Amino acid sequence: MNRRLYVTALISLALAACAGAAATSHPWTPEATADGWSPAGGSTRQVGLGWPGGAILAKGVRYAGGVQLVAAPASSLHGLSDLKLTGDGGFVAVSDSGDLVRGRLELDADGRLTGLHDLRVRRLTLTDGAPITEKRMGDAEGLALTDDGEVLVSFEREHRIWSYGRLDALRARPQAQPHPAADFPLNEGMEALASARPAVGASGAKAAGCGTARRKAAAS
Repeated sequence: MNRRLYVTALISLALAACAGAAATSHPWTPEATADGWSPAGGSTRQVGLGWPGGAILAKGVRYAGGVQLVAAPASSLHGLSDLKLTGDGGFVAVSDSGDLVRGRLELDADGRLTGLHDLRVRRLTLTDGAPITEKRMGDAEGLALTDDGEVLVSFEREHRIWSYGRLDALRARPQAQPHPAADFPLNEGMEALASARPAVGASGAKAAGCGTARRKAAAS
């Protein structure tokens, strides 16, 4: 599938999940599997771009389908803040309540996004390995995957960037990473995070945040 088309399809995911029923459901099973992930109950419904009168897309880009994620009110699938492709037909997302979410994209014969499956969740942890239980510590907003598969998560309220190790071997005790020395407001911190290709022997990420002064910053 054309990469530009693929990314367009992914961006169209409706990250704000809502309660309700849909045709295809995934039963909720709270017990975590051996790898620490728990199957998540959810379903999807197809949606359009949603803007009145349609949208004007950049040259060479066309809408490749979108889905809205539907889940019960208490589901961990709510409040998704950022989402990245994993390169194998899957995705990983982070929620502002302190969860990681994984799943796979369903594409039709024409490469259009039609749904999601294999939804799983995993609770983020503190540096002592304990699961995050407070909103103040679990307000995750940004997510980045480095070239070697490392998972970086940015948080607001308690503004920080933590590394949880490789996606296929997450560590229980995250490691603190450098972050912008910006005076972010309480609930307007690092809203987006992206892996940056650093100089040889270094590692880095770029973070963008917004606040009353519309501040932007980068860390490496």
